Amino acid sequence: MELVYLYGVLIFLFTLRHYANACSCFPTHTQNHYCRADFVIVATVKNVEEIYNNQFKQTNKIPEGPVYPFPIRRKFKARVHRSFKKNGNDTSREIIINTPGSDAACGVQLDLNKKYIIGGYKVEGDYWINLCGWVQEYKTLNRQQIKGLKFFYGKNCQCKVSWCNGNFCNSGYGNSNKNTCKWEPRWSNDCYIRYGVCSENRSDGSCSWRKNRKFKTCLQTNDEVFPWKQRKPSNTEVFPPPSVHEHSPGYMP
Repeated sequence: MELVYLYGVLIFLFTLRHYANACSCFPTHTQNHYCRADFVIVATVKNVEEIYNNQFKQTNKIPEGPVYPFPIRRKFKARVHRSFKKNGNDTSREIIINTPGSDAACGVQLDLNKKYIIGGYKVEGDYWINLCGWVQEYKTLNRQQIKGLKFFYGKNCQCKVSWCNGNFCNSGYGNSNKNTCKWEPRWSNDCYIRYGVCSENRSDGSCSWRKNRKFKTCLQTNDEVFPWKQRKPSNTEVFPPPSVHEHSPGYMP
């Protein structure tokens, strides 16, 4: 009995150590998510299965070898409604999407019967996703993001969105490379995520943020500086330069 108790304590301590190592991800713009992914689909989750490396959960008996009282993998059975980007010639309407079994290992939790936009990777023919990829409930996308999926993201993968924060942004970080667009993430109402597309300029091949009305309105609401050059008002009155007499200290009228 004491052996079983000690074994349970060891399992508990191992679990604490496991969950102490939380998953960490850098901020990533939706355009970068699209361009880095092997596949980007719209899918509804129909079933989920948790995979363990032993039968501990099913039998509650002490097995031989190491025990992991948490799943090592989750497998989602999903119905594909639309594919915006795919790797290979797979046209299956139902696929299995894999993810690590815990949040600490960057595993993803998906709700049954909800529709998601899912971007991930293919490993030996299997579909994989994680918390650092693009997994978002589809109904939360706005029209500009859907237009990006349809028309703009894929055509501008040569342009990268480079994130910065605080003094790094103020020092000009992210402006040195002509193939990048600078982005300072916000916790809420991020205009660049919601409406921004980093696109290539035909004139010189450089990349810059694409103008659109929603993007501009959002930036004005947040009191943010526009990431593009402003035109000078056409009705600005131009004054002639001062005459030489106005600057001559010895001049007397």
